[in-house]
Amino acid sequence: MSADSPLEVISTLPPNFQPVTEQLLKFISPHVKSSSDGQKFFDWTGFKNAIDDYPGVDIVIEGFDSPSTSKVAFKELPSQTADGLIVTLSMPIAKASVIAALKPLFTDLQSAKDKGVASFKQISPGDPSKRPPVPAVHGWECRLLLLAEKPSQTSDFSALVGTVQIASPKLSTEEKWYALDEASTEEITLDVTVMKLGVEAGFQAP
Repeated sequence: MSADSPLEVISTLPPNFQPVTEQLLKFISPHVKSSSDGQKFFDWTGFKNAIDDYPGVDIVIEGFDSPSTSKVAFKELPSQTADGLIVTLSMPIAKASVIAALKPLFTDLQSAKDKGVASFKQISPGDPSKRPPVPAVHGWECRLLLLAEKPSQTSDFSALVGTVQIASPKLSTEEKWYALDEASTEEITLDVTVMKLGVEAGFQAP
């Protein structure tokens, strides 16, 4: 897949969909923006506006969801995140395929950061004046693109853009996250936001 994509691509599409996949990444990638402190984030509002402004019907929004925040042990993140990505909007991709891609993402966040698909940032500033003090919360935004054929085998296919935010007040530095392994029971706060798209095989980025 595109080597410099700011989204981790998880695809079960046949090889002949590679050209339209590249067009879709070309369309989505500019909406990964940099904040004033240099941290990357996905601009959901700008992305939705770009789809609304797209001429024609080769790409349409089929659903949007941001399920409630959950707390989960780090070792359960791949499974819980996969559910958040595919269940709410019925994305037609096997959960096992998604888990297989998420495991190395979460256990090697440094590589994910180097690839540009994950960004470490302050989630909330905290309040040191409170008694007891409220600590700042740090975490990661991971950006994903899931691609799969529709069960009906129509000319269009399903694409799902997702942001996964994982956070913990105890893990205040990148290095503390890097120290976690796939057996860790550290409690993590998980937030998933997803948008499902219907994309025609002939889609072209403007």
